[in-house]
Amino acid sequence: MEYDTSNPDFYEKVSKVHSRFNVGVDYSWSENLNITTAFERGSQFRVSFKLTGNFLNDSIPKPKPKKVAKLNKQQQENVKNNKGIFYTS
Repeated sequence: MEYDTSNPDFYEKVSKVHSRFNVGVDYSWSENLNITTAFERGSQFRVSFKLTGNFLNDSIPKPKPKKVAKLNKQQQENVKNNKGIFYTS
């Protein structure tokens, strides 16, 4: 819980502030992801998420790559003879 000391209703173009008290919950989904919900200024609901990690060292775990199956002799010959085989669906 926090008290909002800013005065957004001081300016005429901003809607009236119904309450100066804000309430929110921050949930740690994992080591790298936080999800937040909050009720602010008495009339606004906010949902946000925060993704943290050292992106230079790539500290966020990722799934391992799938295993690649080797082509048999017939498939290798098909690839050699038909270069467009990879572009068909």
